[in-house]
Amino acid sequence: CILLWLRCTSVLTSNSSLGPLIRMMSLMSKDVIVFLVLLFMYMIGFAGTFYAWFGIGAEPLQPIAAARRLAARGGSDAAGSAANATSADGDFASYQKSLITMFKASLGDFSFEEFWQIEDDTLAQTFGIIMLIIFLFVCAIMLLNLLIAILADTYTRVQTEMMETFHFEKALLVQEHMIWWNRSETVIELPPP
Repeated sequence: CILLWLRCTSVLTSNSSLGPLIRMMSLMSKDVIVFLVLLFMYMIGFAGTFYAWFGIGAEPLQPIAAARRLAARGGSDAAGSAANATSADGDFASYQKSLITMFKASLGDFSFEEFWQIEDDTLAQTFGIIMLIIFLFVCAIMLLNLLIAILADTYTRVQTEMMETFHFEKALLVQEHMIWWNRSETVIELPPP
């Protein structure tokens, strides 16, 4: 059904008002794919950082925090305090959960509760909150403004070339569906059903 809809959409490019808009959507979808690759790269980096600091077994990656916890507990085993970093069902318990949490945070569904639950380690609390704020700033403000600028540029380009593009797309459509007369036999080139 979707493929049929896409085929009908390509036929609508011959319409003078819908043709440029369909071309604009096509060009914008390419721009959005480039933006999503860039967003995914940032999400992978931040998800790895959050997993390294707050994931299960994150103590070896935090020597300063482990030493502080050891001193705060009066010399008790720092490895036993891994439950303090995050719970087994926390937002950063695995790399996959951390990546999903970053995706949800980029959509606006974030919470600082995971960091406030860390006991005896204000460094980890502060680091987590600052890193989440940096991630939200980069994703919500910088990358979304970049997406808006890219899409506005595409819109401007299509608007300035609207009539030329429309006539060109219409000529391509006519050529694609044209019936060619070749001597005594007729060759009909129609799109597949």
